[in-house]
Amino acid sequence: MALPRVPVYPSPSIDVTRAEQAFGNRALPKLNRELAGSSEELRLKAVFTLTDMLHNPENITKAIEEGVPAALHRLLRDGSPVIRARTAEVVTILASHSIGRSSILKNEMIPTLALLFSDDHFEVRFNSHAAVEMCSRIRQGAVCVVTNQLVSQLVEKTKCEEDALLKGVILDTLHWCLNEDTEQALVCSAMGVFTALLTHPLTEIRRKAARNVMELSFPLEGKRQACAEGTVPKMVQLLGDTDCIVRAQAAGALMSIAVTTEGKYCAIKCGALEGLNPLIEDQSTEVRLNAIKCLTLLSEAPEGRVALQHVVPRLETVSREDLENISRAANTAIQVITWRP
Repeated sequence: MALPRVPVYPSPSIDVTRAEQAFGNRALPKLNRELAGSSEELRLKAVFTLTDMLHNPENITKAIEEGVPAALHRLLRDGSPVIRARTAEVVTILASHSIGRSSILKNEMIPTLALLFSDDHFEVRFNSHAAVEMCSRIRQGAVCVVTNQLVSQLVEKTKCEEDALLKGVILDTLHWCLNEDTEQALVCSAMGVFTALLTHPLTEIRRKAARNVMELSFPLEGKRQACAEGTVPKMVQLLGDTDCIVRAQAAGALMSIAVTTEGKYCAIKCGALEGLNPLIEDQSTEVRLNAIKCLTLLSEAPEGRVALQHVVPRLETVSREDLENISRAANTAIQVITWRP
């Protein structure tokens, strides 16, 4: 005859890492109370459960109305690294929704997330950077990062973080911030940091570094720093990269730098004419367009105009293509190259 026994281990259908959920619309209020609980185990279970719940977009609005973002803001300073990491992950989920980003900015969570950039635990740092990057995708978020003087800290973290995936997230955050303001990045020598990453073995890092160099080169000071930091020769090397996006970004950066006379002669000296010539017939439309526009700028210098005379027949062929933007750029290049004083 079987004897009644209490099982030693919980049933396989029970997850001991999750909090017990209340039924229906009482679930989030109960979790919100547990997030502020005195027990570390209770807070941890509540954060894990909340992570699962917020993957359902319908719960995002309910969580915001219940005041969950304010509770998450407090948990970002929790003494447990696991709770900090999971809380930053929840904030990242919130930031993937428009209403969630607005709530994060309203609760002023970005400065608190920035404090976790120097956390001892990698997962905490990664999740906090991911949350800030998601918020920076909207103008208000990028402005918040710039206003809180976080650009210099992000540039420094780009140098010291070894993980390539985290580097990519930081470069994306800086990309959104550079669309709003370049002054802080120029002051903290971001051009030199981006230049060092142009030779990174990972294609994704080279793409993002070249993109950021192009954006940082828009102001006059950025063009000057690009010539002084040795950025131009590395950009010329990237014109021969196997990845078409890297080639397009490199040609775009050289196009931005070559607006000034100093930039033109620096690019010509580094062999930009030879590197750009083969790209006129590149398979990528973006690469071709950037290359032709860059050649047009370089041909404004007398030395460039003389060196590009043999390119005119190829540009005439390109000018008869159906793509309007390519055709227009080729016609402009022909006019500049064949101009005589």
